[in-house]
Amino acid sequence: MSTPTPMAMPKRLMLLLALLSAIAAGGLWLNWLPLLWVLVLLLVLGCLGRQKAGLILLRLLGMAGLALFATLPFMLPQLAAQFAGASAQWPEQLTGLPSSAIWLISGTGALLCGFILWVAFGNKTARFFRPQMRFNILG
Repeated sequence: MSTPTPMAMPKRLMLLLALLSAIAAGGLWLNWLPLLWVLVLLLVLGCLGRQKAGLILLRLLGMAGLALFATLPFMLPQLAAQFAGASAQWPEQLTGLPSSAIWLISGTGALLCGFILWVAFGNKTARFFRPQMRFNILG
């Protein structure tokens, strides 16, 4: 009885995991939302371990990010109006950007999330992950 040879990681998945690792390292270095970036690094670790949970989280990250970046240009004016009298500084800093910069940030983020979804829902990527459903990232 021969065991099937493990499938090699698709190159597009390698590129995505390297990109997510670099973004997470930058976010941790800037100390901006560190918990988010630690979770992204755990997602990368789960994907490297060929866990089905990593694939599910990758798909959820892509869908949630696409929803966020698609609504970002429309949410910022509402946030500025809501926090106009408050002492919070970040909405003023964010809404102080020109409209074209906000649309550029939103478009770039949407393209990244589209790439995540393209990789996560691809057949090569689905065949790479183990068929059993396990939520143990390291095992």
